Amino acid sequence: MGIVLDAIDDALVKAQEKEPRYHMGASSIGDKCGRKIWYDFRWVTQTLHCGQLLRLFNRGHLEEDRFVGWLRAAGATVWQHDPATGKQYQFFGYKGHFGGEADGVAEGIIPGGPYLLEFKTHNDDSFKSLVRNGVEIDKEMHYIQMQIYMGAFGLDRALYLAINKNNDAIHDEVVKFNRQVYDKYTNRAQLLIDAPEPPPRISRDPSWWECKFCNHHSVCHTSAAPLVNCRTCAHSTPVHNGKWVCENTLALNMGEIPAQTVLTGCTRYVRHPMD
Repeated sequence: MGIVLDAIDDALVKAQEKEPRYHMGASSIGDKCGRKIWYDFRWVTQTLHCGQLLRLFNRGHLEEDRFVGWLRAAGATVWQHDPATGKQYQFFGYKGHFGGEADGVAEGIIPGGPYLLEFKTHNDDSFKSLVRNGVEIDKEMHYIQMQIYMGAFGLDRALYLAINKNNDAIHDEVVKFNRQVYDKYTNRAQLLIDAPEPPPRISRDPSWWECKFCNHHSVCHTSAAPLVNCRTCAHSTPVHNGKWVCENTLALNMGEIPAQTVLTGCTRYVRHPMD
């Protein structure tokens, strides 16, 4: 018993993407802990997921095609790729270090012009809470993510479609663009990208529930060493076009750090202050 499952999960774990995300994501900018966002951006910890979680992520991706098919069957025109580029709807904001990819844009069914699409999957408890309270209150990070995308793509509405993985019940909700929220969190992204040191912890108690399950717990609360790369080095600074420069002229005479070097750091690495 379990031999096949173990083999499947082992294969998924080995195949998962191990290269970190190069930009600060719109999907995480609403996280309550700014320190976590800063750590993610600075590649402080390598995040590797177990097989079950990877299967859950895959379930979410598979649902996207179902949502699109249902919308088209109902009479909507759906674009999953930007007609101007032929690629998924994508934006890069401040200095090229802040960005994200939207699920798509649709027109029809809902009166008016085009609107952003956001698809999510939920377990039963999460879904019932969403239906009860609405996305702005119950799934604030999803709400903020949509505000960022609407602002980036010049859209004034979004359609949030959520599915209950237990019984295929669907929650649909139209979300209007909120300029104040957009400005607040794009400004937050700028401050975190330029921050020379991590923001304060959300809690100094290592047993606090939001800290206990954080990928950066060991670095943040037990003084474990961060990963060695240019982003955790005291000499590096994020600059325009998603690039990084080295302030130590003895380490690099070219200023701009080659992408491959950013991943590994160099022999003159100096750990960035993490406290």
